[in-house]
Amino acid sequence: MKGDQALEPGNSRGPESGPRPTAVSHLRLVKGDENKLPRRRSVSGAVPRTRRALPDQIARERDIERLVSRSLKGYKEKVDLFSSFAEGADAGVLRPIPRRKVSRIEPGPPPEIPQPKAEKFEASTWATVLRCFVWLNISFVLLLGILMAKLRGKDTVESRAKRTLAIVRRLGGTAIKIGQQLSMRVDMLPYEYCREFSKLLDNVKPFPTKTAIQIIEQATKKPLDETFLIFDPKPIGSASIACVYQAVLRDGRKVAIKVRRPGIGRVFATDLKAMRWIINALESLSIIRPGYLQNFIKEFEETIMEELDFKMEAYHQSVFMREARKFKIKGKQICSAPEAIYELSNNEVMVEEFVDGMWMWEILAAVENKDPVALQRMRELFIDPKTLAERLMFVQMWSQYVSVIFHADPHPANIIVQENGKIVFVDFGACGSMDRIKKEAAMDQLYYFHRKDVAGFVQAMIAFMEPLPPIDMAQFTKELEIKIGQNLQKLWSKRAEWHEKSTAPNWFALFNLTKQFNIPLNMDTVRALRANMLYDTLALRIYPELDTFRVSKKFLEHFDENSKSAAGVALRKRLSRGLISGSDIRTINDLFNILSRGMRTMRRLVDRPIFSFSYMLEKSVFTVMEIIRLVVLLSFALFTALGGVLVYRKLHGMDLELMATLMQVAKHKAFLAVAGLISLITVRRIMLRLGDMEVE
Repeated sequence: MKGDQALEPGNSRGPESGPRPTAVSHLRLVKGDENKLPRRRSVSGAVPRTRRALPDQIARERDIERLVSRSLKGYKEKVDLFSSFAEGADAGVLRPIPRRKVSRIEPGPPPEIPQPKAEKFEASTWATVLRCFVWLNISFVLLLGILMAKLRGKDTVESRAKRTLAIVRRLGGTAIKIGQQLSMRVDMLPYEYCREFSKLLDNVKPFPTKTAIQIIEQATKKPLDETFLIFDPKPIGSASIACVYQAVLRDGRKVAIKVRRPGIGRVFATDLKAMRWIINALESLSIIRPGYLQNFIKEFEETIMEELDFKMEAYHQSVFMREARKFKIKGKQICSAPEAIYELSNNEVMVEEFVDGMWMWEILAAVENKDPVALQRMRELFIDPKTLAERLMFVQMWSQYVSVIFHADPHPANIIVQENGKIVFVDFGACGSMDRIKKEAAMDQLYYFHRKDVAGFVQAMIAFMEPLPPIDMAQFTKELEIKIGQNLQKLWSKRAEWHEKSTAPNWFALFNLTKQFNIPLNMDTVRALRANMLYDTLALRIYPELDTFRVSKKFLEHFDENSKSAAGVALRKRLSRGLISGSDIRTINDLFNILSRGMRTMRRLVDRPIFSFSYMLEKSVFTVMEIIRLVVLLSFALFTALGGVLVYRKLHGMDLELMATLMQVAKHKAFLAVAGLISLITVRRIMLRLGDMEVE
């Protein structure tokens, strides 16, 4: 009966109201059917616009829906389980329980993860011996030429550098690569040598195209016609490491193909081993300071091996290209790099996008020689020398102060300028990177430069070079401040010549002092300093009237504006997610740990005695050990010679007078010459060690 029908439990709305909607259906109604509900009218009768749900509110509703669905599913599973238990209650406790169906397909073997293997090149002993003779012969010819020039009274640093350049060009191959690397080492060689070595063009006769095609097919694992639609058999470039070809892929993209020379790795390894033998011999004779050239040889070997690895070069190029996309001036990207095609590249072959435009050396020739044809080409591509010079300065500061990687060899043959002055870098065989501390030190130099603070600028330069060996830091800083102050005064006067506006005078002053104080520099620091000089020298050659002070100030303003924008984005994220996060708590804990360790370190320093004689004692011990070593060597040489003379006398039936023979051997000219040489080497080693300044 309708009137006697009672309300069921859980149904307070009566039978006419229908089933009660669940939370899930309610959420679906809110999310999908809001347009079907009648809208509330305002006083004027207009339907107000509905607000868009906030992202956080939508996420919370989705989470609630997921939790409710999971709870209902768990409740249903429990009800079904207890129902099955109730049906078989008469069977007792021991009865089967429903189980989840398990797939009978067995898993396959674990995938093999390829282990990275460094490519090694072996150098045979016999080939190394032959190369030692070649290098020694070169050195003898060079020294003979210097001696003849001295006798004629025409020996200068410039003439020595030109003579060395001629010998390196005649040798080619590895010698050219060594010369190119030495052109960066203004900290080790006089500037005249570095200037001459920078003229080296790595131009070598190409190897057969048939061999190049075989190497390409091994890299692509396909016949040449299945990869390329057109392949130009004549190389567009041939260097000591690789030949470069142009081609068109099957999909129509034009590409450049860089193919490594067969066997070039073994050639470089043999020359490096020979150089290491010669340097070890020179250090053993104390002709050069022990360990002075070891770092150079090690860094040179790492650089050469890096240039031989085309796969790593492709990675460097890709990283630079991705970083360059983020760097924009007034909304325009001003630099880039060709896109590498990884699936067609390996350690010996690199396939990359072909880049059109004008080479930087063409632009330099057009500006400096007023070539009408090249200048017209620049106008057609809308390349303005002033804008291009400013962009080079911007790229130089961005790549070292902001980017995670920088091109370490930006000479004119590695830069292409496209339409509207977009700069494209190629050949990423030599790259560098700077850590946070060096980037901050480099940025500090800009700030102190604009504040006209010479002392702060010099301190930032020294921080950029750290860590430093034990030196007289006060004297080094004083001399550096004098030279840097003179260079900066020229620049601030607004009357400086174009070559005085660059960073080159400052770095030359620094390099001269590092040679004077025997301060070795690591390769990344040298690469960064050399790249600085190349960038601003190129910019000033293109547009000599460039105001470097104003350009660097514009970059600082751009950098500060980007920092402000990044800080605003970070603040908005922090406000939307909460003021304190888990990472903040970890940072606070780390800060307390650092303060605690700092207090313990300070306590140990306070308890340490003020005067320490450990370094004096160490030098004394070294001197005594060298003297003992000298005595042992001389005694060994004396008694070895005595034994030989006694054996000779015995075989020829002569009298064996021990003391007389010993005195005769000790007074012999040959023994005195050997003893004098050993004594000179020992004295040289002692003087070098005593000349080192030790600091804590």
